Amino acid sequence: MRGVACSEMVMVPSRALYTPDDHSQAHDLADEQPERLARLKELFLVEAAKYDVFPLDDRKAERLDPKATGRPDLMGGRTSLTVYSGAMHLGESTVPDVNNRSHVITAEITVGDEPANGAIVAQGGRFGGWTLFLNDSVPAYCHNWVDHERYYVRAEAPLPPGRHTVRYEFDYDGGGAGLGGTGRILVDDDLVAEGRIEHTCGYLFATTDALDVAPEQHSDSEGLARAQLARQ
Repeated sequence: MRGVACSEMVMVPSRALYTPDDHSQAHDLADEQPERLARLKELFLVEAAKYDVFPLDDRKAERLDPKATGRPDLMGGRTSLTVYSGAMHLGESTVPDVNNRSHVITAEITVGDEPANGAIVAQGGRFGGWTLFLNDSVPAYCHNWVDHERYYVRAEAPLPPGRHTVRYEFDYDGGGAGLGGTGRILVDDDLVAEGRIEHTCGYLFATTDALDVAPEQHSDSEGLARAQLARQ
């Protein structure tokens, strides 16, 4: 809870009054000391006006959206971005927003003679996100829905050695946040996989994990491991 502190008391606006050493806030002194509560409420209004706190915004998940809050958008209205191998830890505000909308991810890759494994590009991590990856040279996509469920779209055949264009297309159902859609993987413009993703992350993939291009390690190693087991 947001409060105002003074040398003697801590006040939660309009509701309660506690001493600083009452860490569990078990003893409300508001009824016993109404004058002090009134003084602290007045102090809160003064300080809040001084530091432009008003109007108070009680929205929660919506505040993650720059458009909803009126914050500047670092993407500046751009709908596409080209990134290169080695680009690491790109925050969600620095890349196109793929939440709650249809989108396309295209990767130009080169497969060697040995089976290729690992993430091509990944956003988010252990507790929510997505990964476009290769598993023994087989292209696949995983959507990690808030660490509750992982949905896979997976091709059947491995890619032959050489240069390829791998594209993931997602058609969002629409109608709200965090809903599902259909995912497709195309290799060199040929459809190689299609699958249903029932739920998606609606607002934020992660607070500590970002977008990485061809990372050697990824925090959602469990999701990649599950995909590996599914192929065996």
